[in-house]
Amino acid sequence: MTRLRRTFHWCVFVFTGIAGLAAQQVPATQIASLRPDQQLLWRRVSPTAQQPAGPVLYQIIFRSSAAPNHIPKISNSYTLTNSLLTDNGSQVAVGGLAISSSGVISFTNGQSFPGTVSGISVGDGSIAIGGSSSAPTVSVAHNGITNANIADASIAPAKITGTAATLAANNFTGDQRVGSSLQLKADGTIFALSAGFGLLSVNQSGLDRAIYGVISNNADANPAIQGESHSSVGTGVVGMNTDTTSGHFGGVGVEGFTQSPSGFGVVGSAFSASGASVGVEGLAGGSGVAGVFDNLGNGTILSGRVNSTEVFRVDSAGTKSTISGQTFVTGLVGCSTGFLGVAISSSSLNCTNYALVSNGIDTFLNRPTGGRLALREGNNDELSIDSGGTVHVPGTLTKAAGSFMIDHPLDPANKYLYHSFVESPDMMNIYNGNAVLDDKGEAVVTLPDWFGALNRDFRYQLTAIGTPGPNLYIVDEVSNNHFKIAGGAPGGKVSWQVTGIRQDAYANAHRIPVEQDKPGAEKGTYLHPELFGAPSEKGISALQGPTAARSTQR
Repeated sequence: MTRLRRTFHWCVFVFTGIAGLAAQQVPATQIASLRPDQQLLWRRVSPTAQQPAGPVLYQIIFRSSAAPNHIPKISNSYTLTNSLLTDNGSQVAVGGLAISSSGVISFTNGQSFPGTVSGISVGDGSIAIGGSSSAPTVSVAHNGITNANIADASIAPAKITGTAATLAANNFTGDQRVGSSLQLKADGTIFALSAGFGLLSVNQSGLDRAIYGVISNNADANPAIQGESHSSVGTGVVGMNTDTTSGHFGGVGVEGFTQSPSGFGVVGSAFSASGASVGVEGLAGGSGVAGVFDNLGNGTILSGRVNSTEVFRVDSAGTKSTISGQTFVTGLVGCSTGFLGVAISSSSLNCTNYALVSNGIDTFLNRPTGGRLALREGNNDELSIDSGGTVHVPGTLTKAAGSFMIDHPLDPANKYLYHSFVESPDMMNIYNGNAVLDDKGEAVVTLPDWFGALNRDFRYQLTAIGTPGPNLYIVDEVSNNHFKIAGGAPGGKVSWQVTGIRQDAYANAHRIPVEQDKPGAEKGTYLHPELFGAPSEKGISALQGPTAARSTQR
């Protein structure tokens, strides 16, 4: 190649010199035409008048249309024209094939090589080119490509297209970065370096998973896929289903699945040392459901644990069981059709061990076994009923009327007997009895030792029995828990009655007012509106109790 380049340069030099002579009008006696059209001329250049002893030399003169930097060729018309060879001082080229002054060979884009190519290697042989024109191959040895092998130090996605972009198993020894937004650490960790997703996988085929994690080691307790957020407002894993049409289970954002007898489909953990962190949270908008637990078999629907110890369970029948064996049931509690309620029991349900049941008309509170049935406020009794049916009210009982109701003593199977309470405007106690007078017509009545501490403001009644006693009287009033009767017939019998007003600590603190104005909100209402011809909404129960929700439709 070097010899050829020198030969062409010599021809160009001669041509340039002859062109200069032609411009100086070489004498016609020294120029002869070799062709009739004068396109090829020759001239004798030796001997000359100045050097008559020189050799006989002739110089062929060509007409030229070649451009600068082109190595000329002789055309069919014997003129010099552009050839395919160029020389710009730094490389010699033939079309798209170029050889630089340093020996680097470059090809035009899209260059094909007919036949089979083999034995072409780069540098130390780590990159080799072979194959055929229809199936060229490039092989790269392990660690064969370094930064120094890449001309522009960059492999961009646009430079590798189609299936050629698929890489077989490769070992990356250091951290790898994709653009300025994603970094893959050597330990397999993926970092988002800018705003966006740390890992985003989109499956547009609809036939498989977008992200799928597998741990094949059955002794490995690590998660196949784990999302982690270090932000106080961030989320470790978010699953979304944006399809507005009906699909599998109506569309699923996150679904957990396990075939292990002790495995977990979805696990949520909250390990904050303070605050109220949440392991799993379900949110729903509109008329959606925040959480659905669906067991397709007969197993447990939901199990709650504290430090791996189960504290409640909801089975396939909707039963919630505590770990102590007590069963908490809402819904059917073993009673007849239509009755739903709440039951807590360690045995089977048979409509004797429920706590609350209702059929929408009648509602029943039930004490399954012995003990008390209590209504409480602040965990303090407001009303309780013991196992014998005795009612205990720690405060004041306010009522419209009171009586006892028993089976009629003379016809217990067919009748009831009622007696009304004895009422008074003050907190009065009544005591009575019979006394036998001595030979002086007197008697001392001894009362309980607590009588004086409990009562004050005493009142008396005396009635003679068997014989008139117009002179009966109280000679000594109650003192030291006794009083004395006098004025009767010796040996006579007297019926006596003493009343007192309570003065114990509770009575002194909670005197019952005889008359009281209704508070402002209760004015115009009635305890029993029907008795005064008023509608039910004028009743105080309607004022203080729950009311039906008002309809927004008109």
